Amino acid sequence: MLKWFFTDQLRLGLVQAAVAALSAIVLVLLARRRGVHLEKETAVAMVRGVLQIVAVGSLLVLLLHGPKWSSVFLLAGMIVAAGATSADGRTDCPMLSEFPRGQSHSGRDR
Repeated sequence: MLKWFFTDQLRLGLVQAAVAALSAIVLVLLARRRGVHLEKETAVAMVRGVLQIVAVGSLLVLLLHGPKWSSVFLLAGMIVAAGATSADGRTDCPMLSEFPRGQSHSGRDR
């Protein structure tokens, strides 16, 4: 629907990002009315998301417009970073072996 109003790809992307940010803010305000305070977590998540998109976009620009020999090192670095992130990110998730047999993680019987 927004493509009808914005033909320029950059403006379309900026408007889509603004709509997503406004939707997140509205949800935080609705949650706040019910006593759930997510303001700090949402602000941190939004800033981290923007920084990650800018960082990955910058790496892709370097990858596509840089010398061909640099792409091997950039891709290797991205793979190592993705592996390190995925290895560190799930430390709070219980292992399936910790649950009694016949029960799922939600506590309900299968």
